[in-house]
Amino acid sequence: MNKYRVVILNRELLAYSKTFVLEQMKYLKSWEPILVGVKEINGLNLDCYHHEVVRLQEDSFLGKFMFKIIDKFWLKYCYFFSS
Repeated sequence: MNKYRVVILNRELLAYSKTFVLEQMKYLKSWEPILVGVKEINGLNLDCYHHEVVRLQEDSFLGKFMFKIIDKFWLKYCYFFSS
């Protein structure tokens, strides 16, 4: 049986104050959580978690688009589901 994937999008991966995100990810038994951020910071250790950093220039078209989505529409977190 294939697991569903959930993408958790955050501007920065992942501040020390965001331990609750990792705790929730541990309990997703039938889901494969993937953390995605546009900036890596010196924060929580993510070695045990599937995570990706999408490096974007904030002044590029795609960068402006992504930051607008993160900041305006989904504020801090965005969840995408796929099968």
